[in-house]
Amino acid sequence: MGTSPILRHLIPMFFLAVVFAGPTWAQGIRVVLDGREVRFDQPPAMIDGRLMVPLRGIFEALNSDVLYSAATRSIKATKGATVVELALGSRQAAIDGRPVYLDVPADTLGGRTMVPLRFVSEALGAEVKWEGASRTVRITDLGGVAIFPPTQPQPPAQPTAKKPVINSIVHSATRDLKEGDIVDVVVTGDPGGVASFEILGATASIPLRESASGRYEGRFVIPRGLTVRQGLLMARLVKDGLEANSESQRTITVSSSGGSSNPPTSGAGQLTVTQLLPPDNSSVNSAQPEIGAQFSQNLLNPSAKMVVDTLDVTAQTLVQGNRVAWTPQYNLDPGRHTVSLVLSENSGAPIRLNWSFIIGGSTTPVGPAPVGGGGLRIQSPANSSSVPPLFRVQGVTFPGATVLLEANYRSISPRNENRSFWGRGIADASGRFDIEMDAEEVTSGLSFTVTISSSKGSDSASQTLQLRRR
Repeated sequence: MGTSPILRHLIPMFFLAVVFAGPTWAQGIRVVLDGREVRFDQPPAMIDGRLMVPLRGIFEALNSDVLYSAATRSIKATKGATVVELALGSRQAAIDGRPVYLDVPADTLGGRTMVPLRFVSEALGAEVKWEGASRTVRITDLGGVAIFPPTQPQPPAQPTAKKPVINSIVHSATRDLKEGDIVDVVVTGDPGGVASFEILGATASIPLRESASGRYEGRFVIPRGLTVRQGLLMARLVKDGLEANSESQRTITVSSSGGSSNPPTSGAGQLTVTQLLPPDNSSVNSAQPEIGAQFSQNLLNPSAKMVVDTLDVTAQTLVQGNRVAWTPQYNLDPGRHTVSLVLSENSGAPIRLNWSFIIGGSTTPVGPAPVGGGGLRIQSPANSSSVPPLFRVQGVTFPGATVLLEANYRSISPRNENRSFWGRGIADASGRFDIEMDAEEVTSGLSFTVTISSSKGSDSASQTLQLRRR
């Protein structure tokens, strides 16, 4: 029996658990292997946002031998020279003796051992695609028959199209969402494609527009009745008839109680907006204007979320007295800028404000330009600050530049060794970038160094941050 190579780069499979906190039977989802539907003696199930399938059924469908030890509650599957080992309830597994970690551990449901489908694909070298419109999982055994044979022979002289590349996915959902909340999505990748995104299992495909070369933007308003638990946002990029899929690292949760179900109350608790800064549709000459709102009463709830031109500036927003404001520390580009501000009434009901303003062509620079000199300005996080396990590095550099982030630290166990993790993104047409980093592996309280490097053509710049894991 031939050995299928283990994929180093997969089209990830992600699904989400909706409404229920525990396992949910994934009704209506089909699993198709090499063009033939796989029918299990027990339907797939959703656990913590991952589609789980019966282990024996999927391994046998992929022509693998499976052994189960009741004494150790361990499973050993063999396909050719590939050996996969895992234990019930454990997130650690092994492929050919190499340790790997599961998003969701194998478990027993309805008398069947269930495993994440993504793990099966990684372990046995199967290529997996999710078709949202038909709710179908298509699996290709790399040694089997192609799933999508061309309908007509292609001319021999025609060059082979390359699959498009998605470089990064960023969305604005940094907390649990409610009805009426706005999710902004920015995807960077190959230019000239058709891009979209969806919250798997919860929404239809939502188109993204290409706002700059290789930068695709879109917005989704949470509708009434939508409930999502740790949903995964998947981006899709289609170009020259080929498709790329990728997932955001951060999940999305939508609670069942929408903001509009608690309308603002009248009386002493009700706030009135007395001034928008700058006023809606106004023109300003300053390149660093004060941005925010002023209210009729002092704000009792200091929590506010502000997004300017898809850049989340909440961490730098000041809530004081009856004002919420942010002043950029870099020069905004001439043209129209949009602002989204969400905060709570003194009664607890949400207030959502959206407006825009224009910076005139002859602006008055207040501070240094975003590029020039060093060519790289880091806006967040601040140097020597503490950051959560998931944090974002935001800044301004050369428009369209490739931005690479490398974090280095020394682990405290088991061998006190040097370790690294990385991030990558593309600056937009204004030079802004917003890249998410995952520091989950860094022990809380440990310091680490992040080197940010930016390059485009002959232009390059770099800066270093000293951070501490919160």
